[in-house]
This record gives sequence, structure tokens and C-alpha cells, in this order.
Amino acid sequence: MEYVADIGTAWLGRKDIACRLIERAKESGATTIKPQWFHADDYKGHPLEAEAVRCCLTPETAWQLYDLIGLAGLEVQFSVWNANDAETLYSMGVRRVKVACSQRANPDLLRGILEPGQFDSVSISFPSYWELEVARKAGIIERHGRTSVLPYYCVPKYPAKLEDIDMPEFRFG
Repeated sequence: MEYVADIGTAWLGRKDIACRLIERAKESGATTIKPQWFHADDYKGHPLEAEAVRCCLTPETAWQLYDLIGLAGLEVQFSVWNANDAETLYSMGVRRVKVACSQRANPDLLRGILEPGQFDSVSISFPSYWELEVARKAGIIERHGRTSVLPYYCVPKYPAKLEDIDMPEFRFG
């Protein structure tokens, strides 16, 4: 079973914090680390703009995280927001991506990452169990060529309140 440690932006743009998070995730049994890939422009005007800009990934910082995670012997999975970012990640050697919850119905992005069959694994975020089941019945959660498409539960609001979490059960195996 794969265990993804989603460090998102918790590394705050600092290599020392990233190293500690990666080490703790590995100690906890993680097989994959998922940092958040986004651009500073995505947070223009947002109340957390200054913090977001500090930990947004440039290709250079993405390479640094990619190397740190690889040196720890773990897989890397980045969130992806558009087809151009997917191409950049693929050119870096990333073979696992997660489609951001807000982009789960973006046809250009889904076509861009599923049709070429470049990625080994594509996780698609869903904000509710109900929506995940609809996607499963529509055939969205299936193999596309050599690419595995996996559901990924995503808390739809931050900070999350207990009543916002819709996870009736997890079935493993």
C-alpha cells in the first residue's frame, strides 16, 4: 500500500524544515512525499499572499525538493494545476502527480496528463465521498493506458472543521 505524506507548503520555503518533514514522513512509513506546486500569482490578493509567495515552488526549488525526497529513498508526487506545469514536472522526472481539487473538472489538464500516458500515477482530488463515487461510476477512476488513476480525498476548506470532512469509510485492499 502506498502512503503519501502531503507536506504541501508546510516547509515554508525553508530547506531545513523540508528535510525534517521528509525525515519524519519516512520514519512514519511514508512511501511518497507530496509538496504543493503552485505559483505566486495563484495567491494575488489572498490574505496569506506573503506566506504563499515564500513557499511557492519555482523550477529551482522544485528540483531541490525532488532531490531531497529522492535522497531519502521516497517517491515524489506534486500537485498540478495546469498542463504546462505537468509538462515541467514530467521533464524533471516526476512520474506521479495529483490534480488539485479545484482542477478536477479541468478538461485541458486531465487530457494533458492522461492522454500522453507519461505519468505512472495520477491522483485526482475529490472534496466528498459522494463526488468520488460519481466519478468512479462515470469511469473517471480507472487505468488510462499505463497510467493508474487514483482517488484522493481532499478537505475542501482550510482550516478544516470536523463537519467539513466527508469520509464515511476507507476500504483498503
